[in-house]
Amino acid sequence: MSYTPFAMEGQTNAVNVIPDFSYADIGPHHRWATGLLFDNVRGGAIRVQNRGASGSGHGWAGNTTMFWNLLSYADDIKVESPRGGKNWGIGCEGIQQTGAGHWEHWNNHVQPRSLYLQQLEDRLGAGAVANITVPEQRSGDIYGLLDSWAGGGDFGEPASTQVLYASEDAYVRGDTYANTNFGSDGQLVIRNDGEGSGGTRRSFVKFNLSGLTAPVYNVKLRLHVANDADPHLRYDLTPNGSPSDPCATAPLPVSWGSYT
Repeated sequence: MSYTPFAMEGQTNAVNVIPDFSYADIGPHHRWATGLLFDNVRGGAIRVQNRGASGSGHGWAGNTTMFWNLLSYADDIKVESPRGGKNWGIGCEGIQQTGAGHWEHWNNHVQPRSLYLQQLEDRLGAGAVANITVPEQRSGDIYGLLDSWAGGGDFGEPASTQVLYASEDAYVRGDTYANTNFGSDGQLVIRNDGEGSGGTRRSFVKFNLSGLTAPVYNVKLRLHVANDADPHLRYDLTPNGSPSDPCATAPLPVSWGSYT
């Protein structure tokens, strides 16, 4: 949502988008991306600009970029234009309007509601629009549906939640303890004394997924730290025999409490 490769040529369209866990402003990043349309996007800061020495020296991040009916509910919308080029902000609404690009109808959305869908209809007819949209998207009421969906399962289908409890768990240590099993201990321990140190502890938790009947789109891991009430049945896990796949581990901050 916020990155385009070096000198990427359009057309690239972002239509009816609510970015989740955005760590940077929305808009082209890096050098001279062209032919971009941001259409009915809602989020934090939204910018097309000269990024100067940002990162590896992004410079001008976009040209011929259209911001159409955007909403920034937490920050500014910025439109700058490079010499000899033009970027547009049309029908946009935000906390602050910045930049000397081409602006029209600030804080007033315009018609057509979606430039992308209108141009698609003009070229290929209403049937082409119906083929790629849901009714809520065509009416403009898509955002509540996007919020409730949040990327879980097929879009528009009701989400289901299943709770799984760990079937096995154990912690491991390094250095002279690298072949020692601590599965019989009544607790899991996490401690960082440096890679390979005998004081460092890493904990592993195993879940049985065989009972799942649908694809998994989102996972939340909840740990109640310092809870040693459950028995531990796995007695053969050591650092030298622990899973190496990074997808099998999840780093957590060193603190007391419950993590989700």
